This record gives sequence, C-alpha cells and structure tokens, in this order.
Amino acid sequence: MVEFRYSRPAGNRVYRVDNVPRAATEDDIRDFFPNHMILDQVRAAHPRTGANSSIYVMFGHVHPVNWMSDYIRGNRVRVEAAPSGNYIG
Repeated sequence: MVEFRYSRPAGNRVYRVDNVPRAATEDDIRDFFPNHMILDQVRAAHPRTGANSSIYVMFGHVHPVNWMSDYIRGNRVRVEAAPSGNYIG
C-alpha cells in the first residue's frame, strides 16, 4: 500500500463520481478529467444505494474546473465534491 503525505488535507480536492460503469478503468477516469493531476482513485459503494458505481478521485490541486463530457463509457455520470471532503461519503 502506498502512503501519501500532503502539506494540506484532502479537503476540497476529493470528488465523487457517481454512476461509473463497472468496466471503467483508471485511464477512463484520467481521460474524463484532462489536464488535471489525479493522485488517487478509489472505487466504493455508493453511500445511499450500495451500488459499486462510485469513484472517489483525489486531485493534486483544489477544484477541478472542467471535464471532457458527462459520460464515461456510455453512462451519464455525476461529479460532486465528496460530502465529507474525504473518501468516506
């Protein structure tokens, strides 16, 4: 397991991407957020539905400002700041 140490807490650098297809890869997520440094990705069960379709993404900077589209592998996804500012919903 890799341990990351940052000068600032994750806080507003972690975003949750919902409705991600199971077949989506880490490369698909990187392609979805062009020009943004992604430090980590964690696939997790959605906090309300329990479906394994959410991915938490930690960026190397604050607030990603754009993404390529609203779709990953044909699924329309939703992107929002992680409610707790961390990987746990």
